Amino acid sequence: MDEISEMPLFMQAKLVRVLQEREFYRIGGKTPIRMRCRIISATNRNLEKMVENREFREDLFYRINVIHIKLPPLRERKEDIPLLTKKFLEKFSKLNDKTIVGVEEDAMELFMDYDWPGNVRQLENVIERVVALCQSEFIKVEHLPKRIKEHSYKTAHSLDLDSAWNLNLFEIEKNVILKILQEENYNQTKTAQRLGISRKQFRTKMKNYGLL
Repeated sequence: MDEISEMPLFMQAKLVRVLQEREFYRIGGKTPIRMRCRIISATNRNLEKMVENREFREDLFYRINVIHIKLPPLRERKEDIPLLTKKFLEKFSKLNDKTIVGVEEDAMELFMDYDWPGNVRQLENVIERVVALCQSEFIKVEHLPKRIKEHSYKTAHSLDLDSAWNLNLFEIEKNVILKILQEENYNQTKTAQRLGISRKQFRTKMKNYGLL
C-alpha cells in the first residue's frame, strides 16, 4: 500500500476492521470472505506526528508498524544510481524497441552529482524521457534534462572582462571554466581539451572550485 498516509480516515477505519477480523465483504455481498495476508505499506511522511495531529488513526498505526524499515533518500545512497539506471534503461529500451547499451561516463557523473529530490521515481522518469529522445547506443550529456546539468555545475555565467578587474585569479579561472562548460554542453572531455589540460587535471580543478 503506497502512500498509506494519504488514506482518508474513514478508509483507515475499514482497514483496521479488516486487519482485526481478518474478513471482508465484497461490494454488494452478504457473505464474509476470510482472508490471510500481510500488509506492506510505505509513506514519506511522519506517521507518528500525524497520529498526534489526529490525521492518522493510532490503532492502524500500531497494526502496520510491526517491522519498520527506513529507506534513505536516493541522495544518501548514490551507489544505487548505476544499478537503478541500468534497470530502467533495460525496461524503457525494450518498451521503445531501442538498443541502448549504457550511459557515457560524463552523463553518469552528472547523475551521481544530482540530489534527486524526487528519489527513485524521478530517476525513472528521467531515464524514460532520455530513452525516448536518444538515437544512439549510449546516453550522453546532451540527452539529459537541463535541470540536471545546471544543478551539477551551477548556472554558467558569461565572463564580463570589464568587471574582471574586481575578481581575483581564483574567481576568473572558475568563471572561464563555467563559461566553456556551458559552450561545450557540459562535456568535461571537450572542456578540458579547450583549456589545454588533461581530463584528470580538469577534474581536480572542478573539485577545487566545488563544482563536483
